[in-house]
Amino acid sequence: MIIKPISIDGDKCNELIKIDESTSGLHENWLQKVIHENPQTYPIENSLNFGQKIISLGREINSGAGYIDILLLTSNADLIIVETKLWRNPEKSRTVLAQVIDYAKELSHWGYDDLNDAVISAQRSSKLDKIHSLKEFVTNGFPNQHLTDFLDKLSQNLQTGLLNLSIIADKISPNLLLLSETIQSSPGLNYNLSLIEMKLFKYNNEIILIPDIVGKTKEVVRGVVKIKYEQEKPQVEIKYLETDELQKSKNKTDRETFLSQCPEDISSILEGYLDCWQKNQDLLVYWGVTGLSVRQHQNDKWTTLIDIYPDSISLITKQMADNAQIPEKIYNDYLGVLFSVCP
Repeated sequence: MIIKPISIDGDKCNELIKIDESTSGLHENWLQKVIHENPQTYPIENSLNFGQKIISLGREINSGAGYIDILLLTSNADLIIVETKLWRNPEKSRTVLAQVIDYAKELSHWGYDDLNDAVISAQRSSKLDKIHSLKEFVTNGFPNQHLTDFLDKLSQNLQTGLLNLSIIADKISPNLLLLSETIQSSPGLNYNLSLIEMKLFKYNNEIILIPDIVGKTKEVVRGVVKIKYEQEKPQVEIKYLETDELQKSKNKTDRETFLSQCPEDISSILEGYLDCWQKNQDLLVYWGVTGLSVRQHQNDKWTTLIDIYPDSISLITKQMADNAQIPEKIYNDYLGVLFSVCP
């Protein structure tokens, strides 16, 4: 695709000047910084979800097979592994493709805790003033998402190898477009690979960056479909080849495992409350991959009252209620549902 953007000022139209990649003098660190600080520049192909957001979890994330340039996360709980290159040598094509595949293979063995530790470690290595956990990134970046459900989906995507790989460069080598087909030879992982050119133009003293997807592949979960025509109605039989693996990946924590991961003093307290919540027919204890939520049936749907993890509890405090101007009676009723039902 040939892109020739123009600037329009009143009746004047000026063609922007394409920056020559070979003589730009820009460095990969510059491109990484731009994408990390402006993750919205990443082109998401999802025309049916205009509200989808994207955040950066950090730079130089240690995958165990090398350092991921940038790790992005979408509001659909999709992880995007980004490797950036400013092309000076076409021979780098094979190297960069092998790198992102190796990163994905390592991440497919990760769980929530592994990802959380890697994100925190990268921030510490960068000597940031404030360190954020993965839950804080999700809460701050996607405030409208239900935390427990989101983290469950993220954990499942990791365990099933459902990962998005991206190579972003100022120019994508034709060799890379050909080599990208080799990604299909990595079975068992549901890779999506995007090749993205960040086309650079000059306008006065500014640099204009225009993202363009120039290549995309997809690894599809395979299955066998048999249709038998017997008598008048066809019978359809679907056999998924990865059923067992997918079922294992959906395993969630349980009461015994969860309590064993909590501090001993907290575990003994939570055990009593869990007994009460699970006996209360108006409440539902929903087990996630890493924690649980207590839900109450309201207006034909289950509303979350509290989220609990082995190392933290998320609930509405009195100060939060006051700041939101929640009437005291409503807040007391909320506490009553959670705690007064227990001895």
